[in-house]
Amino acid sequence: MNLTYPQECQLLLDMTKYEKLSTILSVAAVIIAVLTPIGSYLWLDPQLQTFRHRPKLQVLLEEPTSSGTTMDYSDPNYPIFTVTGSNRIRIVNLGDLPAKDIAISGQYLQSEDATKSPEVTPPMPIDLTSNDNLQFISIRRPIAPHDKIEVSFENAPKVIWVSTEFGETSTIFTGTRAYMVNTKTQEEIPMDRISAPTDPSKFKAIKRVKIPPH
Repeated sequence: MNLTYPQECQLLLDMTKYEKLSTILSVAAVIIAVLTPIGSYLWLDPQLQTFRHRPKLQVLLEEPTSSGTTMDYSDPNYPIFTVTGSNRIRIVNLGDLPAKDIAISGQYLQSEDATKSPEVTPPMPIDLTSNDNLQFISIRRPIAPHDKIEVSFENAPKVIWVSTEFGETSTIFTGTRAYMVNTKTQEEIPMDRISAPTDPSKFKAIKRVKIPPH
């Protein structure tokens, strides 16, 4: 039986061993010439190297997520219960570069708590601003690679956000929360802040504060 091959295949069959080797080497050289600039860019570009070795923060609660409950019976029909969570976090830099421009945000149950300055260990300068029940803290000293700091709040926020200069954000729920109980139905009504409404029966209609995406 006579087999017929396409012209390209027939040329390949007719090539000698050295010609085939030369062709393979030529193809390999073209591939290397194309990939070398790409590889050099990926491995030598300063911005990519900085991002690859960027600071990576690990944020941990230092205490259990609940440390007590208080009750307010100012309105016996709608008593308010407040669960206090952890008020201390530990921030660890797991990256290979110093963590700069660290921003900490906290959301509180009461607006006055947002104005109270936290304690940072080891001591370092911070900037603090507040807006209603939200607190914004800027750490003014970088955290060295594989180093850590502790931040203790006078009163525990409900939620804590910690972000780096690259915008990567960690979200921590401390366990702090407040809720109102309807003594007639025993229904628990979550509260974003401790402030009784004019008509507690309409409390569920109050718009809740949205947590920023992370």
